[in-house]
Amino acid sequence: MDKNPGQLHSICIYLLLTAAVFAAALFLTHSNAKYINNAADLNRFNFSQGLAVISPNAFIREGTDRYATYRLTLTNLNPGTIYGISGYSATHAMRLWVNGEILIEVGVPGDSYENMTAGTAYFTAYFVASAEPTEIIIQRSGFVLAHGGRLNALYFGEQYHITTRLALSHVRVSFLAGITTMAALLNLGIFLFFKNQMRFLWFALYCFMIAMRTIGIDNRLIATLVPGMDWQIDYLIAYLFTTGMSVSLTLYLNAMFSGELNKRFLQIMLGLLGVHAVFMLLSTPDVYSRFNTVYNVTTVLIIVGLIINMIWAMKIDKQKRHLEYVLIISGAGANFLLGMAEVVIRAVTPQAVVNYTQAGNIVFIFINTIALALYFKRTEAELAQANKQRRKDELQRQRIITQNTTLETLSRMKTEFLATVSHELKTPLGIISNNAQLARFHSEEAVSKDVYITDKMFRITSETERMAIMVNQLLDITRIEEGRMSMNFAPVDSVALIQDTMNTFYPVLNKNNNELTLNLPKGPSYSVYCDRERIRQVLLNLVANANRFTREGIITISASAENKDGFIHISVADTGEGIPKERIGSIFDRYTTAKPKSDKNPSGTGLGLYISKHIIEAHGGSITVSSEKGKGTIMTFTLKIGGN
Repeated sequence: MDKNPGQLHSICIYLLLTAAVFAAALFLTHSNAKYINNAADLNRFNFSQGLAVISPNAFIREGTDRYATYRLTLTNLNPGTIYGISGYSATHAMRLWVNGEILIEVGVPGDSYENMTAGTAYFTAYFVASAEPTEIIIQRSGFVLAHGGRLNALYFGEQYHITTRLALSHVRVSFLAGITTMAALLNLGIFLFFKNQMRFLWFALYCFMIAMRTIGIDNRLIATLVPGMDWQIDYLIAYLFTTGMSVSLTLYLNAMFSGELNKRFLQIMLGLLGVHAVFMLLSTPDVYSRFNTVYNVTTVLIIVGLIINMIWAMKIDKQKRHLEYVLIISGAGANFLLGMAEVVIRAVTPQAVVNYTQAGNIVFIFINTIALALYFKRTEAELAQANKQRRKDELQRQRIITQNTTLETLSRMKTEFLATVSHELKTPLGIISNNAQLARFHSEEAVSKDVYITDKMFRITSETERMAIMVNQLLDITRIEEGRMSMNFAPVDSVALIQDTMNTFYPVLNKNNNELTLNLPKGPSYSVYCDRERIRQVLLNLVANANRFTREGIITISASAENKDGFIHISVADTGEGIPKERIGSIFDRYTTAKPKSDKNPSGTGLGLYISKHIIEAHGGSITVSSEKGKGTIMTFTLKIGGN
């Protein structure tokens, strides 16, 4: 759970201020009425000091639970004083007489459903007390609902106290309805601004349902707002708003918990509430009122299930342990306990004047207002952090793009430099090589035949040729990197290609006193579709490598197509020193040689095998190496036999 002392301090201040406002509202609208349960206590009551709430038990009843007459005689009224009587006719048909004069008639009572005319109203009537005892008679019938209904408690007192209580009651109901309506409008406005935040829509709907239920039930203000409303609609609206509260509350809690409540449980719960609403719309009060107990039990189970579901979600998901989720569960628990307290009190004392359910709803609204504010604040902080990270990532991305652009520019400059240098070096190297060979030729023909000069000329020629090879390799690397190494494919006689290449290389072999042997297939030669010069370059690279690491040994070039795989296998084997095991895996990598360079082994650029591998793969073949330290190396590559 969040541990922010400043945040908790603000929440406590908010709750204290809210509690103070509601305590002041309740205190200022309190009518100071006293509940009286019998006629004797009522006749001793001083009506000039306050109001009395007359329990139905104070009346003498004649008749049945569904059709009865109630009588009450008062002997302590002051003659000439105006008294008032106020209450709600929840019996659905009622007449009220005072001293034989009918003051209230809501519907027409009868001894059966067919003989009565139903109706409901919140009434207030006044009369002037005489010197004689005052007799109050109430006739009612209750055939509309399955449980028969009941006679509600009545407020009785002098005119001033009655009118004051009625005014204060209207103020209290209007205050509560106004508060919940404003909460609904506020959250609806937030939803319209942030359309993807459905939690605000469901909470706004929940607040609206509470406001409408408050207007519809308490003092029946809805009847004042809509005169002449049919009693069945009035009664149905109260039920539907209660069902709507349960639906919107469920959807709100599910949205706040990010859809982590048990989906099957939610589907069953919403389905039952929907069925109940449709059932009420399609049936009459005497039918759907038979299932009030089932509905109430189901509602209790739903609320308990929701609370358990929320607690479980907090347990399994650490992200749901923020303070707002604790407040949501606390508000739901308080709402449930207050509602249960009202159910218990009404079960024990049916005539009790309590409305703890409304208090529970108000508590839930204000606690969840804090929860939504905390959620919004945390979401805003997370969004700000995400935006900060996004800006940071964007800067990093731009930095990487700049670095990549710089590297690409440097790489291109390097490639262009190598291409330019390599191209420019080819001409002077060719001239130097040609002149060195010519000078060596003349020195060998001279009479003196200076051995020293001849050796130096040979050394110049050899090194120049090596530099030419290096230049060509640099050009090839450049082409490979730029993806423009061109190939001129044509049918080529494989045996003729090998023999021609080796005729060129015989003089070089003499340097290390190596012997070159050919093991070529007899009979018809195999034709391969390749770039002749590129394959010749591969052969020269492989033979040069073999010659470089072999002294007074044998280099064997073999060609075979016995594998019947459609390829000719060409290998270059030597009896040289071999390749260390640790270097075999990287032998075809760029700038990798068979053994480390040193002053004693300056030759080799580490590019020959790398270039050869690219050439062979461009032909659709492969190149492999096998070697054993001290026994020699075998390089093998394949070329596809036949046409293209």
